[in-house]
Amino acid sequence: MPLKNIQTTGKAIAVAVSGLQLGVATSAQAQVSGSAASTSDYVWRGSSQTREKPAIQAGFKYAHESGLFASMRGSNVKFKPDNGASSEFGIALGWNGKITDK
Repeated sequence: MPLKNIQTTGKAIAVAVSGLQLGVATSAQAQVSGSAASTSDYVWRGSSQTREKPAIQAGFKYAHESGLFASMRGSNVKFKPDNGASSEFGIALGWNGKITDK
């Protein structure tokens, strides 16, 4: 992924996370978590995404007490046949909560 696309993606995440904080009282709680891993092979649905080579993966999640969350994850890749990609990123925005009290 070209550096320009990564920077644009990073800015989009920052805007999304900032948007979660708009209009929220100062006593609101939020949780930030993250993870990092080194794997011997990145396999998705039975197919190696790194040509059976090691992968470095990382991600983070911001979760607000209102149930709104934003997360991003990334990994190095090397597909077969080669399409020139060297990394992939996944972004999620959502809400987690009860729809009803019943």
